[in-house]
Order: sequence, then C-alpha cells, then structure tokens
Amino acid sequence: MNNKKYLWTLLVVLLFTLIGWRIYGSYAKANASTVKPGKAITTVEVKKAVIGPIAASINTTGTIQGIQEATIAAKTSGRIQYLGVSDGTFVAAGQTLVELDAAEIRAQMDQALANRDNAQLNVDRLHNLFTEDVVAKQQLDNANAQYYVYDAQVAQASASINLVQAQLANTVLTAPFSGTIFNKRAVLGDMASANLPLMTLVDTSKVKVEINVGENDIAKLAVGQTANFKVDAYPDQTFTGTVSEISPAADLKNRTFKAWILCDNPDQKLRSGMFARINLPYKQIDQAVKVPKDALVIRDQKAYVFIIEDGTAKLTPIVTGLESDTEIEITSGLLPETIVSILGHETINDNDKVAVGKRGGDK
Repeated sequence: MNNKKYLWTLLVVLLFTLIGWRIYGSYAKANASTVKPGKAITTVEVKKAVIGPIAASINTTGTIQGIQEATIAAKTSGRIQYLGVSDGTFVAAGQTLVELDAAEIRAQMDQALANRDNAQLNVDRLHNLFTEDVVAKQQLDNANAQYYVYDAQVAQASASINLVQAQLANTVLTAPFSGTIFNKRAVLGDMASANLPLMTLVDTSKVKVEINVGENDIAKLAVGQTANFKVDAYPDQTFTGTVSEISPAADLKNRTFKAWILCDNPDQKLRSGMFARINLPYKQIDQAVKVPKDALVIRDQKAYVFIIEDGTAKLTPIVTGLESDTEIEITSGLLPETIVSILGHETINDNDKVAVGKRGGDK
C-alpha cells in the first residue's frame, strides 16, 4: 500500500516538473523573439585638425647623369700599346688614356721628311746656280723649270708631313676633361678601329637628374626651382638641387616634358645611372588648417571628414586646398582643434556611434 502511494506521488511530481519545463521554454522563446540585436560600435583612430605649413609638390622619378660625359674613341686604327686606366680611375684633363702603335706612321713621317729635305736640297742647288750665273741660257731655262718641280715637291712633302703629324697625334688619346672612367672596353694589345668606342669618361663633380613631367604639371615648374631627391644607396639622406633646364616641347609618344635638375656632388656619392625619387615643391602656405590625408572621405564625388563628438561620428562636408604627401589643407568646413577620424571610418555613416581606440599626435 505504501509502495503504491509512493509511486503515485512520484508520478505527480514528474508531471508537474514536465509542465513547468514546457511553460519556461515557451516563455524564454517568446522573450528571445522580441529582443533585437544591437549594432556593433566601430573603433576609430582620431587626430586634431591643426594650423601649420603645408607645401604642394610634384613627385616623380628620374635618372642621374654626369654633368659631362664623353665616349673615348680612336680616330685612326692601330694596336693598343699603352692603356693607363681602368673602370673607376679618376683622370685629369689632358691625361694620356691610350696610345696606339705608331711605328708605321713614324716611318711615313721619316720618308716624308726625307723627301722634303731632298727636294729642298735640289731647290737650293739650282738657286745657287742661278745666282752665280754659271750655267748656259739653255741650261738655265731647264734648271728654272726643274726648280719649280722641286719646289712643288717641297710643298707636297710638307703637306704629307702635316698629314702624318695629324695621324701621329691621333695615336695618343687624352682626357678632354677631368672625370672618372667607366664602361672600359679596351684591352692592352687589342686592335683599335677608327671611331670604335674604347671607354667612357664622366664628370660627376656635378650631376644632372633627368625627369619627365606631365602636361598637367609643367606650368608648376620653373628654372631655378628647388628640388629634393633621394637615392636607394643613401636612403636616409636627402639631396638638394635646382631645376636647370626645361624642354620647350613635349614627347609626342607620352605627352611628357623633359627637365633637368642640377646638383653639386662634392663627395661623389651620386653616380651616373642611379635612380632618384624627386620631390618638387611649387607652392607653400605657412598657416593652413590641415588634417592627415587619411581623414578625407569621398562620397558622391564630394569631400567630407568624420568629426568625432561625444562618441558620435558626424559626416561633415569640407573644401580642400593644397595637398602634400601626407596632409591636406581644409579651406572651409573645419576649425582648428576639431577631432576627426583618420582610421576605421571606412564603413560608418553619419551619426553612428564610435569608440576612440587611439588618439594621434597633434603635430
């Protein structure tokens, strides 16, 4: 009897427990269906708008060249019997670089000199006969004719001497200016041919940087304008030069204008053929309201920034001015000291709530 009563009591407890779980489940489900998920808050990095200088500039690339370059080539053929330089050798103006074997030319010179001397002896002998009047009239006439022949031979021999002297001078190649040898092709004992390059001489006491400037930027360029540039060999050093020349006509293939920047090179750090990255400032404002360029937002082809106030992002229209590599001038729509988003605002909208994750410096 007691067992039956126990079983009935257990069944009743289980029944009420089941009913309770069903009621709780329905209630929880109903409440869950009425809760709406909240929008995640975006974290942004911010910075203040500041007043300071900003410079607009043209950024381009170029190739460094020596102020002077010359290809050294022989004017005559001959075997190289002296070669006094190597790649990287610095030479002074007038220094001998190459000598060609001149034995054959010297033999021609000796023969020309002998011909002239013999002709001159004959002229002198006949002249003496004329002045001493020791020849007959017929002999005199014959001698007089011969005199002119010998005199012509003297002139011809003298001309040959001059020609051979020029050929002899062409066997010695000297430096036309002071500079450094590079791209040497000649080897001692080689046979040099006329007009065949043997080496190149470059003067890098100053260098020129050749650049190409687009049609949109050419009006911003002027002779005498300061230019700054860097090269990969010295990444921490900035070199400064001036625009020395601007081409008056564009290259029809790419519609760009060539220009050259002249730069002193006393330490010989800059070498011909180096690649340079050039910055050409063309306008500067000393007191401009400016923000990092990363703050700029373009929507529907209009410029905005997100001003951050009390955790809210406010999309604000602005008018921009000069741009540098990293900053942009705001001519209207933004006051100094205003806090703007510079990172993380790519997906937010006007009046969205945001969290400030990092505050940038104010300089």
